[in-house]
Amino acid sequence: MNSIKKPINHFKPAVAQLKTAIAPPTAKRPIAPPAYRPQAVPVVLQTKRLSGQNSPTSRVSMRPSAPPVYRPQPMPKVLQTKRPVGSPPGAIQRSQTLPGRRVGNVVQRDVDLTTALMTENRKYLIDPADNTVLYSVIGASPPKPNGLYQRTLDRTAGSHIPLNAWTPNVRFLSKEETFASPVKGKPGQYEYIKKGFIDSNERFSLRGLGRQVLSPPDVGERPTIGVFGKNDCYAFGDALQNLMMMNGELPLMQTGRKKKNVHVTKPDHPRDLEIQVGDMMRHIYIDNPHCKYHAATVVAKDGESLVTLEGHVSKNLKKPQFLIHRGVRDFAHQEIVGGYGDEVEITPLEGLNPNVVAEERQDFVGRFRRMMGEDTESGFMTAQVNLGFARTDEYPLKLERARRREELDRLRRRGWVETVRRKWDLSRQAGRFSVNDSDQGNRFITNEML
Repeated sequence: MNSIKKPINHFKPAVAQLKTAIAPPTAKRPIAPPAYRPQAVPVVLQTKRLSGQNSPTSRVSMRPSAPPVYRPQPMPKVLQTKRPVGSPPGAIQRSQTLPGRRVGNVVQRDVDLTTALMTENRKYLIDPADNTVLYSVIGASPPKPNGLYQRTLDRTAGSHIPLNAWTPNVRFLSKEETFASPVKGKPGQYEYIKKGFIDSNERFSLRGLGRQVLSPPDVGERPTIGVFGKNDCYAFGDALQNLMMMNGELPLMQTGRKKKNVHVTKPDHPRDLEIQVGDMMRHIYIDNPHCKYHAATVVAKDGESLVTLEGHVSKNLKKPQFLIHRGVRDFAHQEIVGGYGDEVEITPLEGLNPNVVAEERQDFVGRFRRMMGEDTESGFMTAQVNLGFARTDEYPLKLERARRREELDRLRRRGWVETVRRKWDLSRQAGRFSVNDSDQGNRFITNEML
């Protein structure tokens, strides 16, 4: 019996020791610190973990993911309009919007004025790296036709000379887009193979491209007219002249000039080489197997320098290009040297028949509607062979702003605004802080304050 009880006595103390051994550590000596126990990271902290930090035992409070100053963040807009110290003195800083408009173009580009192409009196200049934008000094006449360009304010980074930047609201079909194929099962969608290091399949819709013209970016002074369709020099030059006629932008001094073909190397009279803003020049080629002519319309002039905005069917363009020519001879110089003749057809803006121009304008408008219409096949065929133009969504807004300005000017001329202000001041002095509830007061609040 005694030999049997001894192991039993041994067993019982062991059990008692096990119980007493577990209880004290729960209060004094934990099995492991709570921070090291495998636990799910709280949701509020999960967003602060570094990418690749997969261990659930990481101490988030001891190891923050990264100091906030080192996290990649977009540069604040207020800093993007400043150039770093040491920027080239002849660089154009793009692009700031006009006063009162929000910044829309956050990507800035420098254009070295030492390489820029300039007109005779340096009123207009073009960046050779991107001649889809025309720059002009403040005070220079805007390029014609009015309403076609998006205007923003730029400046040279070194000397901070302010400049206007004019971007035409024009969209040509590129060569790939012109010969694109319809997407099966998706009417209005077209696709083509974009060549590159790795060829890619690109898709677009004609309506989508047209909407880019109808709703230009809300940056600076928005255009009220847009042109869309084929990249064709003569059709585009004709469209520019038509828009100038529509705006009534005929020259102030008209001399009765008519369309005339001139041999520019030996003109009948020096006046035959005189070109004005709005005139279209068409160089007629002789024995050129690739092209019969090239045409361009003058949109600005500085001394003898002519600024043209051109399409070119032999170039793969989505936007027209600005070029500077030192007169009509310079316009034809390269082809004359190539042996294609010196005959240039000059069509003055003042020599156009207003009735014919009005009929052509209806054709331009009708073609744009066809491109944006329900018959997508007919619209695409139209865009492949010609151009159309239309008013943008900015046009009615501009009309409304002009109407309000005219109404306010009329009220000011009558002294009505001052009368209402006087009544309002008297009401404030009398302790009345409500708006004058007469018709005059309500109209004043509407026109003056809104």
